[in-house]
Amino acid sequence: MSLFTNEVLVDNEVLVDGSAHVQPVSGPLTDAQLRATPVDINGTFTPSGTQDVNIVSTIPVPVTGTFFQATQPVSGTVTVANPGLTDTQLRATPVPISGTVSTTVGGTPTATVAQIVLVANTSTLLLAANANRKKAILYTVTQPVYVKFGTTASTTSFTYKITANATTLELDTYTGRIDILSQNGQTINITEVA
Repeated sequence: MSLFTNEVLVDNEVLVDGSAHVQPVSGPLTDAQLRATPVDINGTFTPSGTQDVNIVSTIPVPVTGTFFQATQPVSGTVTVANPGLTDTQLRATPVPISGTVSTTVGGTPTATVAQIVLVANTSTLLLAANANRKKAILYTVTQPVYVKFGTTASTTSFTYKITANATTLELDTYTGRIDILSQNGQTINITEVA
């Protein structure tokens, strides 16, 4: 049975004009024949099954799926040559540093202990200048004792004045000459760490 519209007859026959005469259609049309002339599609198109449609349209088409931004984030360590960061920027976020780190071992400290006999009221050399000195430790038995960074300690020219018996004095970072004056004759212990 044929189904008729005002232009198309289904059952392999196509209506040529408004008359009741139909023309037979033989054989299927190829893709090239179908696409040779653009087809204007207006209205609702509801496909079923698999469709091969090549249509250029200005109508927005919603798209779903995964999209990627133009600039991709980078993770890991990045080496920057001369970044010119400020102190505030450097302290706000840890900055990875690459390269070679060298350390210099200062060696094993050595301690030299000596006993020095002091003559009352006479300035005496306690320690000569030593650029390698890390510390000096002085132990006195009686007082008063005057210690001077430099030459010729006296009761008016001194760096430290010891006014208690059996006193230990630690001298850090000073590497120059140290003199001492005691108002009493005594033997003192001096330890130099270098």
